[in-house]
Amino acid sequence: MAFVDLDEVKPGMVLKSDVATSKGHLLLIAGTELSTKHLRILKGRDITIVDIIGADDLYDTEDTTVAQILPIEATAPITELFANTDTAHPFMKELMRLCKKRAQENQPRHGNHGG
Repeated sequence: MAFVDLDEVKPGMVLKSDVATSKGHLLLIAGTELSTKHLRILKGRDITIVDIIGADDLYDTEDTTVAQILPIEATAPITELFANTDTAHPFMKELMRLCKKRAQENQPRHGNHGG
């Protein structure tokens, strides 16, 4: 299971699991091929992530690229934040990956001193 940020979801992608509101009202069922209208409805209901068929291959990878780019001191605080969670759970694993990705994006760029 890989959760994809709704901003990255494109029309034509297919839901792997049902989507419900925070109150448990079913919005879309698993197997729905998403349209532009579906995406607009989900955004209007404050849905931020969805489970997409095939996203495991795209998003559920080990963070080797992030680990290779980020120094250990940059990932240590993130790892510490997740110390008391089940990082094997798909949602927590994806949340940790996104945190590391954000940390990577916020790292200062070396070699760009201007000129």
